[in-house]
Amino acid sequence: YKAVDSVVDALTRHLLDMNPESAFALPKAIWALAHVFPVLRRVPSIDAIRHESIGDPQFVRQQAFGALRELFASLSKRQTVVVFIDDVQWGDNDSAALLMDLTRPPEAPPLLLIMTHRAEEEDTSPFLAEVRAHWPEDAEVRDITVRALEHDDAKRVALRFMGFDDVPARESADAIARESGGDPFLLEELAKLDGTRPRPGK
Repeated sequence: YKAVDSVVDALTRHLLDMNPESAFALPKAIWALAHVFPVLRRVPSIDAIRHESIGDPQFVRQQAFGALRELFASLSKRQTVVVFIDDVQWGDNDSAALLMDLTRPPEAPPLLLIMTHRAEEEDTSPFLAEVRAHWPEDAEVRDITVRALEHDDAKRVALRFMGFDDVPARESADAIARESGGDPFLLEELAKLDGTRPRPGK
């Protein structure tokens, strides 16, 4: 479940941060979800639940998937839930199966799932191939292509990362925008590096 590990880590931190007064009933099969993702046992209320005898792995997996749906459904009744997964092209088929189960009708949890991937991995990633082939028909999907930033936009972003807006900083931001080619990741790294340099009079 490589693509989902970070999601469950974030979910665990959120459950740990919740006020006791806002606690809700945990899914009956939370034991199965904690078996698949042991990090959830950091949550005292989950760790206190008796661990069921582990038999058929497929049964445990089915129960775990259902428990995650219930958990997100309960959270969605209290707040807006956004699940963000970066670089899903490195995910595996188990991750794809879990996410498709999470979003399948009927009564899928009302959440926004955002996944990003590199365009060059589109035709070679097993995760993306599995998702394309079996994504639930009634689950709404929107594909958005994120292209390189225009020069002026890249320059503004560079200035923001640098933390300066004087003449030398604007000149550096212009150079960084050109050198990065509008690539957001490279732009951020170059801008942060430049932002650590001493400024005249500082």
